[in-house]
Amino acid sequence: MAKTLPMSARLKADVLEKASVCAERLESYEQAMQLAKEIPIAPISMRRQMQLMVAQKQYAMLLDTFADSKMGGRSFHLSFTYPEQEDVMADLFYYRSLAHIQAGNLTAAEADLVVMNDKRAKLQYRCGEAIHDLTSLRLGDFYRAQWKDDGRALEAYLNVCSRTTWSPFGSVAKPVLTGASETLARATRAASEILRKQGKPQEAKKLESDLSKAQADAAAALRKE
Repeated sequence: MAKTLPMSARLKADVLEKASVCAERLESYEQAMQLAKEIPIAPISMRRQMQLMVAQKQYAMLLDTFADSKMGGRSFHLSFTYPEQEDVMADLFYYRSLAHIQAGNLTAAEADLVVMNDKRAKLQYRCGEAIHDLTSLRLGDFYRAQWKDDGRALEAYLNVCSRTTWSPFGSVAKPVLTGASETLARATRAASEILRKQGKPQEAKKLESDLSKAQADAAAALRKE
């Protein structure tokens, strides 16, 4: 299809990405990587290549191939063409953080994990809330698993649960359908575990109750639609 049919670069990227996934499932990793490199939209191509490198545990190769200097410098994330690539951008930093963790460089891993949320403070620019929620969840998992720091992990998880992200007008309220978010559910479960460990069962129960209500509201809204 990619070779014979006329299509936009965005559609061609989607077709080749799916083909690369199929090749990986067939354990044809060289073909999967070649298809990933042929994806015409650079950020999507980079993400697919990183996914393959992580799957093959090629962490040193990932860090070398996708160093800042080889991706256009630290500001490369400002030149993305498509708004929907915010999630792609978040994934690029996430996969690179996994490679840093394997290399034993937790400081570099943290620096990559905070990029998406730091953009807001440094540039007065805010991505979609789902991206900030996912970033905070990944940060919480990192602090909990790598630094064994339940305090910082809890703070990150609660950013998802309460969503007090930066905005010109203060806190941003969660839309009703956020209750259907797996990110919110995972953050709530993790935060509740930490709170119980800290001897705060009532706070944990409140978080779980809030999640149940949000999920019920989301289900009701979807039924209405």
